[in-house]
Amino acid sequence: MSAWRFKLLFDGECPFCQREVRWLQRRNRHGRLAFEDITAPDFDPARYGTTREELMGVIHGVFPDGRVVRKLEVFRQAYRAVGLGWLIAPTGWPVLRWVFDRLYVRFARNRILIGRLFGRSCESGTCDVPQRSNYGGIIVAFSAVLVLTGGIELWMGRLPLGPDGKFGWWEGNIWSSENSQRFADPYSFSHLVHGILFYAGLWLVARKLPVRYRLLLALLLEASWEILENSPLIINRYREATISLGYTGDSVLNSLSDILMMTIGFVFASRVRPRVSVIAVLVMEIGCALWIRDNLTLNIIMLIHPVDAIKAWQMAGAPAG
Repeated sequence: MSAWRFKLLFDGECPFCQREVRWLQRRNRHGRLAFEDITAPDFDPARYGTTREELMGVIHGVFPDGRVVRKLEVFRQAYRAVGLGWLIAPTGWPVLRWVFDRLYVRFARNRILIGRLFGRSCESGTCDVPQRSNYGGIIVAFSAVLVLTGGIELWMGRLPLGPDGKFGWWEGNIWSSENSQRFADPYSFSHLVHGILFYAGLWLVARKLPVRYRLLLALLLEASWEILENSPLIINRYREATISLGYTGDSVLNSLSDILMMTIGFVFASRVRPRVSVIAVLVMEIGCALWIRDNLTLNIIMLIHPVDAIKAWQMAGAPAG
C-alpha cells in the first residue's frame, strides 16, 4: 500500500511551480506528499483520466484511490499532507474560496509570464529556478498577508462583498454606495501609486535589502493601512473631512484588491526606470483629479488638514439630487 496521502502533479517548466515544489519537499518529512512532473518525457496523462492540455491549464492532484482534484484545492490538500493545512485554510472558507479560486485561475493562465516578470528566464524551453532565490517565499508571504488581512477584517465585521452581497469587477461611480465594495474602482489607481511610492521610499531608506524583502515590508504597510482604514476612527474621519460623506468602509474583496494593486505598482516601479515611475504617478494623479476630482494627494490633504476650498470644488462634481 502506498505511503503517500496525496500526489501533486506539477508543471516542471513553471518557475513558481518548481519553487513551490522545492519548498514543499523540504517540509515533506514523512513522505506523505508525492510529486510528479507532467512535463517529464515518460509522463502519461491518461493514467489520471485527463489530457496534457487540461493539466497545463490548472494544477491537478491525485489521492491514492484515484480521485483527482484541481485548482487551489490541490494546494490545500498538499499543505495538509505536510502538516501545514492551517496556513492556507482560509482560502477554503465561504466567499474567500470563491475569490481565491478565481484569482488562481488568472494566475495559472499567466504563470510563465509572471515568472519572467520576477526575473525567471527560460533556456531551451525549460524554466529553471535558481537555488538561492526566494520568490516562492514571497508568494507564500503575499498569500498569507491577504488571508490574514481578510480574516482580521471579517473579525472586525467587514462584509466580504459589500452590503448587497454581490460580486463585481468594477464600479466607476465614486458617489455610488457600491464604491469601495467591488474588486476595483477609481481609487484603485491610488493604490497603484502607493506601490510606486513604497518602492521609492524603501529604496531610499533600505536599498541594501533585496527587493523581495522590501516588497514584503510594503505588503505589511499596505495591509496595516487597509485594516486601519476600515476602523471606526478612519471611517468617521472620511465622513467628516472628505467627500466620502456616505462612506461605510471597504468590503473585504476591495481591501484585498487594494493590496494587490499596491503590489502591482511596487513590482512595476522595480522593473522600470525612475522617470517612468514619476510619469506614471503624475498621469494617475492628474488623471484622477480631472476624472473624479480626487486622488491620493488630495485624499491625504483632506484627511490630515481639510481645506474648505478643495472640498467645495470636489463636491461640485457630485451628481444633482
